[in-house]
Order: sequence, then structure tokens, then C-alpha cells
Amino acid sequence: MLYSTGQMVSNIDYVGYRFDSDGVATKLS
Repeated sequence: MLYSTGQMVSNIDYVGYRFDSDGVATKLS
């Protein structure tokens, strides 16, 4: 995934949560 700025983004799945490049955790259903 790339932001419009071209910054590479890698999402990490960890124990039912997904962390974006800002460190925000999203609960996975």
C-alpha cells in the first residue's frame, strides 16, 4: 500500500488487531 506521498505502508496483523503506519490499532472482525 502507498500513501499519495509515496510513503510505503505496511500493515501488521497482531492478535486480532491491525496496526497502521501511525500505530493506530483497528479491531479485526
